[in-house]
Order: sequence, then structure tokens, then C-alpha cells
Amino acid sequence: MYKLFFVSIATLFISTPVLAMITVSADRTPAVIDESFQLVFSSDKNISVTPDFSPLEKSLTILNRSNQSSTQIINGRMSTSQKWVLTVLPNKIGDIVIPAINFGNETSPVSTIKVVANASAGKSSNTDDIFVEVSVDQRAPYVQAQVLYTVKLFRALNTTNSSLSDPEIIGGQTVINLLGDDKSYQVQRSGRRYSVIERQYAVFPQNSGELTIDPIVFKGQTGTAGFFRYDPFGPSGKTIVRRSEAISLTVKPIPDGFTGSNWLPASQLSIQEQWSVAPDKLIEGEAVTRTLVINAQGLAASQIPEITDTIPDGLKQYPDQPKFEESPSATGLAGTRKQKLALIPTKSGVITLPAVKLPWWNTQTDTMEIAELPERTLTVKAAAMQQQTPVNNLPQQDILVGDTDDQVASTSTVDNGKQIETTESLIWKLLSLIFFLLWLLTMLLWIQARKKTPDKVSARQTQTTKKQDYTKLLKQACDQNNAAEARQALTHWANQRWPDKRFTSLSQLKVLANPEFQTALQALDSVLYGKQDTDWNGKQFFQQFSSASFNEQQPTHTQGKLEPLYKL
Repeated sequence: MYKLFFVSIATLFISTPVLAMITVSADRTPAVIDESFQLVFSSDKNISVTPDFSPLEKSLTILNRSNQSSTQIINGRMSTSQKWVLTVLPNKIGDIVIPAINFGNETSPVSTIKVVANASAGKSSNTDDIFVEVSVDQRAPYVQAQVLYTVKLFRALNTTNSSLSDPEIIGGQTVINLLGDDKSYQVQRSGRRYSVIERQYAVFPQNSGELTIDPIVFKGQTGTAGFFRYDPFGPSGKTIVRRSEAISLTVKPIPDGFTGSNWLPASQLSIQEQWSVAPDKLIEGEAVTRTLVINAQGLAASQIPEITDTIPDGLKQYPDQPKFEESPSATGLAGTRKQKLALIPTKSGVITLPAVKLPWWNTQTDTMEIAELPERTLTVKAAAMQQQTPVNNLPQQDILVGDTDDQVASTSTVDNGKQIETTESLIWKLLSLIFFLLWLLTMLLWIQARKKTPDKVSARQTQTTKKQDYTKLLKQACDQNNAAEARQALTHWANQRWPDKRFTSLSQLKVLANPEFQTALQALDSVLYGKQDTDWNGKQFFQQFSSASFNEQQPTHTQGKLEPLYKL
């Protein structure tokens, strides 16, 4: 009985599998935020099951993982072990709980790792191998004014798989433009040599109040070798993260001292004009191109408004679509708006164009200034036909002289009957020639008009087929609350509905719209160029557009009776 009992106990121990022991350790304690470390799970037995490490991702970012197995024979006894090595990045500061991980039938113990702050985070310490510096040219800008935001990455180590995050804003809406390409150079700080990558942005805050630019984050893999030397015997590389400081801005509203209709905060602004023909050599009825160029330093091109001026009597004006250009410079973004205008004199003589004035706010001197083109005097010559047959050269003097015989006799000492007959014959011949030329010109114009009629009908049909496309573009822009694109699509739509006229501003469309849609157009103009910071509801605007009615009478851009002869 006893022998059978001991045999049964031995058989039980032999048939029961030996449980493996799982341990958890870290290669660095405490761990540092934004710096990777290795988390090692060790087993004194071989485990064929692949463990699930997803519970770790709540507090750690897994960058890499590997599996290592080893076998040892000591004094004739064989032992095996297995390791799972995870390269991880902590997501928060404080005590991080490492949860239990299942390894088949085995489970690792719950453990805790302490994570501390990075002593060099947000500071430009000359002792750091890698750090990020950020700066702005002003901390209290005006709304819609440019803030020059500069990012500098300093590296004294080789890095691979490196990246810099883009600026992110908290507390308000902004428009951010990257200025040109990155700059690379080297600097010396406290006896250390750094490679620097510099990146600049133009930030335009769209509403007043407090605003924060989040820290710029650098991520890369690096070792301990110097940036300008390579150490093949150094330790293996690791993933490292560096953050810049956050920058707070106090955005000021439009000052009370600004009286212009369009808010334009810039460091420089100027207006220039160009003429295709000298202003003192114009000819009646012949078109000339006048180009107005507005250059603004510290403004995006889309911020520059349209110039509306008064056209005097004797001129007709036909504006072309404006062209916008932007270019980076040492002081930020430079915007340019070019507006071509076709001018046609309708009478000869001297015509004075009024001065062009554009109020803007100088952000350097913190004062309002006015960019101005002085009034321009135009000298218009009469048309060529009128110059060849001036009225004063016609022999009307002999006809307009009095009816008495004494007055007729006093005009000449030759035979009066022959002189009157000769004069009357010349007048009738001249009048007959003029009437014949006018009749011939009328016939030519009539024939030409009949030839052009099918082309106009075809053009209108083509425009009708394309009108639906611009309506779709308008709806897409309204769904995205993009006021600028909505204005552009609406302008194209108006030009297609009234093909004989050219629309360049919403004010021209207001003349034709019903009162409700006029209010909607005014609100859209206020959002684009007004002084108030208001939210624009694109979907509501499109509903108002869909139900709007228009006066089908075609709008008139300028005064004058001369028909359009030239358009850009």
C-alpha cells in the first residue's frame, strides 16, 4: 500500500507541468517624459504563445518590439529563458501602471514605473544635445495682422527619421502660411557646435482675445555620438522627443482711430498705376488700359480689397478680373493685387480722374495712414475722321451771310450768280457723298450684326450649360463656410447670367437682387472685408441665394452713351 502511494505521488508531480515565472523590468528608472526606454518581460521557460501587449498602449507608445530566446547547459543541466523587449515612449508624467499581460497560461505581475519631467523641455539650454527654440516678432498683434513665428531646431547629434510638427492654435481661429523653404546653417554656443534648421510661418489671428501657439514637437532617433563625429563603439540609438515652449498672444481689436471701410494692418502699403498709352495722348473712342497695383507688406493678397473709384463724364470703364500674388520676404508675407481697367474716352478735351485713396493701419508706427494716387489729368484728342473734316473748313460762310443783294454783292467783286451757283453745287456734292458713306456704313454694320447673331446665341447656350457648375461650386463653398470661394463662385455665376456685362464685386449684384438677398450679400462683404469679426453661415446664405429673385434688367457699370468697344 505504501509503495503504491509513493508511486502515485511521483507520477502526479511528473505529469504536472512546471509553471513559468514572468518578471517585468525597465532599463531606466525613473523614465523621462518624451524619451524612450526599454520595457523587458522575462520568462525562465520557453513560451510559444504570442502575448498581447495592447493593454500597455493606454499609457505608453510602443515604438518597437523584439523576442529573444536563450538556452544554457551548466553542470549537465539544461535551462531555457525567453525575453520580450519593448521600446516604449511614456505618454504622461507620474506613476504609470504596467498591467498584467497574459503569456498563454501565465500572467505577468502588475508593476509601476515612475516618469519624470524632462529638465530641458521648453528651454534653450546650451548643454542639451537637441532642443527647439520658438519666437514671435510681437506678442500683442492686431486682429488680422501678421505675426512672424520662427522655429529653430538645434542638433549636436546625428538623427534619423526626424520630424517637426506644425503650429497648432488654441483659443481662436488663425490663418497660417509657411514662408518659403527651410534654412540650414551652423552656430557655436558655449563652445559646442550645432546644426540649425530654421522654419518661419506667417500667422494671421482672425479674432481678438487670448490665443496660444502650442509647443512645436521634434521626434527622431538618435545615439550618443557627436553630430560631427561617429562613434562605432557607442551605445545603440533611441527615440527621443523634444518640445519647445508654448507662446501666448494677446490679440487686439480694430482701434477706434481707424476710419477706413476695410481693415488693413500692414507694415508697408503702396498704390501704383501703369498705362498702356500715355495719359496725355489718348484718342476719343480708342481704349486704353490702366493697371492699379497695390503692394502690402505683412498682408495676404486675399486681404487686399477692390478699389472703387468714381468715373467722370467722358469716360467708360470696364474692369478685368484681378490677379493676386504672394511672396515670402525677410519681414514676412508680401501680398500684391493687380487690377486692370479698360478706359474708353467718349469725348475729346481734358478729363480729370479723381485721386485714389486707401486707408490702412501702419503696424510699425501704430497709426492710420492713407495710400494715395493723386488725381490724373487726361488729354483726349478728337477722332481721326473729325480731324480730317473739321466743321470750320466747310464753305458755310457764304451760305450763312444775309439774304439782301447788298450783302451778297459785298462778298466778292466777281459775278454774283456764278459764285452762288458754284457754292451751292459744291455743298450738294459734299452732302451727297456724306449721305452715301453713311448709308454704306449702315449696310456694313447690319450685315456684320446678322453674322454675329448665331455666335451670341451659341455663346449664351454654352454659358447656360456651364451655369450649373458654378452653382455647385457656390454650394460647395457655402457648405465649407468658405466666404472667399463663395464670393468668387457667385461672381462667375453673375457673369454667366448676364454675359454682356462684367461683374467684379458683390455691390454690382446687389442692384439686381431682392432686399432679402441684398442683406445676405452685405453680410458676406462684411465677413470678407469688414471691421467686425462675425461668423458666416454658408448654408443659410445658399438657401437665401436659392430663393432670391433678380431684376432681369442688365446692370450698368458706368455712365455714357458709347457702346463697349474694348474689354480686357
